[in-house]
Amino acid sequence: SRRRHTRLQGDWSSDVCSSDLSPCYICGTSDSVPWGEEGGFQAVKCSACGLVYVTPRPALREIDESARTGEHRSERGTLSVTGRFHPRRQKEFEGIVRSLLKDRVGGRPVRWLDVGSGHGEMILAVRAVMPAGSHLIGLEPNERKRASAAARGVSHATGLSGAGDEFDVISLMNVYSHLPDPLPFLASLCERLSPSGTLILQTGNGGDLAHRSDYPDSLYLPDHLSFLGEHHLEILASKLGLRLTNVQRSRADTPRDALAQVAKFALRRENKLIVPYRSAFRSLTARFDR
Repeated sequence: SRRRHTRLQGDWSSDVCSSDLSPCYICGTSDSVPWGEEGGFQAVKCSACGLVYVTPRPALREIDESARTGEHRSERGTLSVTGRFHPRRQKEFEGIVRSLLKDRVGGRPVRWLDVGSGHGEMILAVRAVMPAGSHLIGLEPNERKRASAAARGVSHATGLSGAGDEFDVISLMNVYSHLPDPLPFLASLCERLSPSGTLILQTGNGGDLAHRSDYPDSLYLPDHLSFLGEHHLEILASKLGLRLTNVQRSRADTPRDALAQVAKFALRRENKLIVPYRSAFRSLTARFDR
């Protein structure tokens, strides 16, 4: 049965419909195979379209609370995902804005909404690249991330309904996998795109991987709830009435990434050690246009 609720998409949006995630939310197929396990949570792979998703997922109230605090309960204890501000990430985002949106750089000011704005890296990147006078606003349910970003001058809306009626660009950088109900939430964002608006979505291609062993990191379940494959981007475009106009791909198993994983492993004893240039995993940054 379908029910109404307010959620992380509770902190960010008005009530949207939710459905049990036991069937694949992309194609509706209930047939799946085991794919991975972490912290007592199971991820399965849809036998029809390849989507990887957690089932059963945590209760919506638990997802809401975890999104607010950045703390997730699992069999291994508490998983903290608040993190800290990363200047390197801001620079990476500046490069993405310049390359994916070069038709807008140097033009008129833009209205930009960054959903899941974290510590503010994307907003700061857009501020550095886009024309002066642009209206930039973030949405972030994590209280500590929001405070960190605010200290750097990033403005936030209290919810999607308070963010504004129309935006030239809406971005979701590594947010998709955290959404329990991605399709209705993305649809609600598209309603706020201008007639020539652009949606930028960055996520991994975990759904393209045959086995969890191919994933070059911890899965961070249940903070992550689903993993797309690259072919799902075209499916999303069709469902949302958008055009997929560009996809940038980057590795997550470079020598620098491998060294970072060694450091994480030494500190936390839970991250997977990786061998450079072996993984089929890619970070995908996609541009969708009306």
